[in-house]
Amino acid sequence: MTLVYNILILFATFNPAKKEDKFFAKDKALHVIHSAAIVGLSYHVYHCQLKNPDNGARVFSISLSAVAGIGKEIYDGVSKKGTPSWKDLIADGVGILLGVLLFTGGG
Repeated sequence: MTLVYNILILFATFNPAKKEDKFFAKDKALHVIHSAAIVGLSYHVYHCQLKNPDNGARVFSISLSAVAGIGKEIYDGVSKKGTPSWKDLIADGVGILLGVLLFTGGG
């Protein structure tokens, strides 16, 4: 719960984006592709290579991709090298869903 609270505070204190943040942009497509790839690759390694149970591998791969996406947005805000965006997080969620459907058997 503390993590969620800290993330909400972090996003509330960000300055508004200086550039336009469109839902349909190259950046969002990259978020979708990378999130799906993280799910697929981590699922394959954890389940197929390391012989862990299917459900545990699915939870691991979803969690790893979500942490990577949230971490990227936090890094953008703290480092000032990027602009944190809740739209990026939505694109990450779409990528995670796509990765689950394509790479883990969908369920």
